[in-house]
Amino acid sequence: MNERNNLNTRQESRRAAPDPLMIDFPSDGDVVLMLGGLYKKHGRVKEAAEIYDRALVPPGLPEAYKARIAARRDSPC
Repeated sequence: MNERNNLNTRQESRRAAPDPLMIDFPSDGDVVLMLGGLYKKHGRVKEAAEIYDRALVPPGLPEAYKARIAARRDSPC
């Protein structure tokens, strides 16, 4: 049982950690759209929404990407 708890703890800590792509490329709209899309595709809608929300905050992201990211965040798929 302890082994199972350790696995769950490791999985949760990985999910809580910021994605390295978002650290390295916070203002790259293509990275944001790709990563958010992958999360959604795998049923990780909450994580996708967090990626999209964080991407809309820092300056430097072109308005065209902001609009696409906001639309993707609000879409069901």
